[in-house]
Amino acid sequence: MINYPPVLHKGETVENKSKELILWEALCVVFWLLLDGFWLLEWKFLTYSAAFGAVFSATVMFVYLEKKLITYLVACAESLWILMGIFWATAGFYKLAWANSIAICCFVLSIVLLLTAYAKSDAKDVAQGIVMRRLRALRSALYQKK
Repeated sequence: MINYPPVLHKGETVENKSKELILWEALCVVFWLLLDGFWLLEWKFLTYSAAFGAVFSATVMFVYLEKKLITYLVACAESLWILMGIFWATAGFYKLAWANSIAICCFVLSIVLLLTAYAKSDAKDVAQGIVMRRLRALRSALYQKK
C-alpha cells in the first residue's frame, strides 16, 4: 500500500492509485519478458516492439509510485535493467561495441542504485543480523571441533 499520500487528481482514491501501479508493473514485467524472449529468438521487430512497451510502462509507473527515495531508486534500477537489455540486444543484433558499452554502464549504474536503496533501507539491519548470525554459528561450530 502507498504510505506517502500520493498526488491525487479529481475523483481518484489511494486504492485506485495502487491498482493502477499494479497494472503498470504487471504490463512492464510482461513486456520485459517478451523483450528477452524475442531477443533470444532473434526476432528484431518483436524485440523492439516489446522494448517500446517495457519502456513506456516503466515510465508510466513513475506516476503511481509512492513518494519515497528508496522506491524511486529501485524503479530507476529496474528501468536501467530494461535499457541494458535493449542495448545488449542491439549490440547482439548489429555487432555494435558502443551499444554493449552502454549496456554495461546501465548494469553498473543499476547495481549502484540497488545498493544505495539497500543502504538507505531498514532491510540492511535485518540482512546484517542474518549474516552475522550465520558467521557466529560457523565460528562456534569451528571452535567446537578443536
